Amino acid sequence: MTKILIVDDEEEIRSLLSDTFRLEYHIEDITTAQDGLEAYHICQLHKFDLICLDHIMPYFKGADFLTALRKKEGPNRDTPVIMISAYIPDLSDSHKTSHHTLFLEKPVDPDRLKRYVKISLVNS
Repeated sequence: MTKILIVDDEEEIRSLLSDTFRLEYHIEDITTAQDGLEAYHICQLHKFDLICLDHIMPYFKGADFLTALRKKEGPNRDTPVIMISAYIPDLSDSHKTSHHTLFLEKPVDPDRLKRYVKISLVNS
């Protein structure tokens, strides 16, 4: 069974992505987190097949979460990540070249999201 983690500080985005994964991809095992710090703690306890991540969030930005996730041994060190943010151009090149990571700008293009999910889940 495919397990997804959705990390975004906006409840509407978490709900929209959760609904999309349930309806479009028939994925029921979805966990959500409202910031990077909460997501980091969850990732130390549970293995996911895909993480969808916002960048601008309180407490622990998406890029900082991604750096911490990739540096520390753990169940999600190599888990595919789709960073979904309006601030992709503001990320450093080191974040943009992080392994197993795809970037998608808001507003989300549903076709591109579908391709990224397919790529991520096939390669995981």
